[in-house]
Amino acid sequence: RGMSHHEDAFRITAVFGGASGFLRLHGGGPSGSDSLTVNGTPLADVITLTLAQAGDTLAGVVGGPTTAVGIEHLIVEGGAAVDVYAVNNFGGLSDLNDVTFNTAAVGDDTITVAGTVNPDDIHVTPTSATRVEATANGRGPWLVANLSAAVASTYTVGGAASNDKV
Repeated sequence: RGMSHHEDAFRITAVFGGASGFLRLHGGGPSGSDSLTVNGTPLADVITLTLAQAGDTLAGVVGGPTTAVGIEHLIVEGGAAVDVYAVNNFGGLSDLNDVTFNTAAVGDDTITVAGTVNPDDIHVTPTSATRVEATANGRGPWLVANLSAAVASTYTVGGAASNDKV
């Protein structure tokens, strides 16, 4: 649990296999100052972020879910293998203001973004050959993907409902 009037910075190193349990991280006030950094393993990781008003959940970091409440900034640092990342419920309510995925330069990583079950308005902007930014429904989080220099890294957006605008 974070302290009520300080900036809280959490750092987790992903655990491959074997570990069990879960983490629940609570950022404290003031709003906008709390961050979580997740470091991938040297092996192939599959990390999924599901946005939710009651707490954003990361799967694939420890043996069980990692829930972040009151944390505004998330950074996922890729490990040294081919990793798969996903964001679910993009455009839904979340405490996160921004999410950054930094893929490792050695892998052909994949990032998949899925909207909510409602009609979504997802804006995707490639700002360079290896950087993509996205927002949805006029609310947070702002999503940034820094893809590795490998030509096979992919970024895919798909709505969860049939009448989304991308």
